[in-house]
Amino acid sequence: MQEVTLIMALVAGVVSFLSPCVLPLVPGYLSFITGMSFDELAMAHGNPALLP
Repeated sequence: MQEVTLIMALVAGVVSFLSPCVLPLVPGYLSFITGMSFDELAMAHGNPALLP
C-alpha cells in the first residue's frame, strides 16, 4: 500500500472544495468562520455596491 503524501492530500482537499456541489456552500462557510454576515463584510470593506 502506498503512502498518501501531504501534497496529494492537500490537492485532493482543494479539488473537493472547488467541486460544483460545494461552491454554493462557500459563502455560508466563510460567514460561519468569520462570524460576520455578507452584508457586514461588504460594509467593513467600504464596498456597499456589493449589497443586493
